[in-house]
Amino acid sequence: MTTAINILLIEDNEDDVFLIIKELSRYWTKINHLRVEKLSELEAALKQKWDIILSDFMLPEFDGLTALRLIRHNKIATPFILVSGRVEEDVAASMMRLGANDYIMKDNLKRLEPAIRRELNEQSVRKDLKAAEEKVQELSKIVEPLSQKATEQGSTKHPDIGSHLTEGIQADNIKERHKAVVNILYAANLIRKHQAKILERHNLSEPQFNVLRVLKRHFPKEVSINLVKEEIANKTSDVSRIIDRMVKSGLIHYFQNPHDKRVRNISITQKGVEVLTEMDKSANEMFLPDSYLPEEDARTVNQKLQKLLNLMDE
Repeated sequence: MTTAINILLIEDNEDDVFLIIKELSRYWTKINHLRVEKLSELEAALKQKWDIILSDFMLPEFDGLTALRLIRHNKIATPFILVSGRVEEDVAASMMRLGANDYIMKDNLKRLEPAIRRELNEQSVRKDLKAAEEKVQELSKIVEPLSQKATEQGSTKHPDIGSHLTEGIQADNIKERHKAVVNILYAANLIRKHQAKILERHNLSEPQFNVLRVLKRHFPKEVSINLVKEEIANKTSDVSRIIDRMVKSGLIHYFQNPHDKRVRNISITQKGVEVLTEMDKSANEMFLPDSYLPEEDARTVNQKLQKLLNLMDE
């Protein structure tokens, strides 16, 4: 767990800054922070790298919405949390749609540390996945011409890609491991493309499908957005934006949390249930038919991969 954090504070009240830093000092031993309250100061501060941006809503020259638009317009993906004394729910919802990651009331700063920790963890996962996806894309540029060449020569559609990419590696045991990793990455990329085509037929993206499955699991109970974030398969997704779009399309309902009026719960609608029911008809195709992956082969693959995952988690 990191003990240092760099925080940009968009705040005009020094007393509130003191309280925020005091609260966070319980969790981070070294806090590097900068307070800005003018638009020119914010523009200058955005040239630096920050772990988190905390913003009040009302400031002398501008408001939190303006700050958020400026940050996202400059393609800065740093997590942005609204920390305000009072803000209308529709305003907070608008900011979430525009890319705010969370909003915390100043009279409840105990929520701030877990919110920051969650966003930092999710950002780290997003970076790791992006790097992995870039590697898969690089791999695709190499393997697709090989597949095309093999097809033109009348061989199998997808040859042993790992063999082509590990030529020149002398030790057989190393070569086989390299081949295995390359083939796993390539297969995963093909399966995701295959599933994306099926989801497209139902007007769903992969993240939307994952959200619906989580909500169906809890149906008819209403759940918090944070619970969905924890259980969703694709941890890199901007869940708040996805949920907003799904509410507009009638797949999800918003409900006010009975214990906290500032928080909204969500539940799948009847339309969402019907979409998943229709998807069930494509389940065999979605998760590869027997002609692609026979049951016995699937069992062997699961056993081998589970062993690998257990070793890597140790």
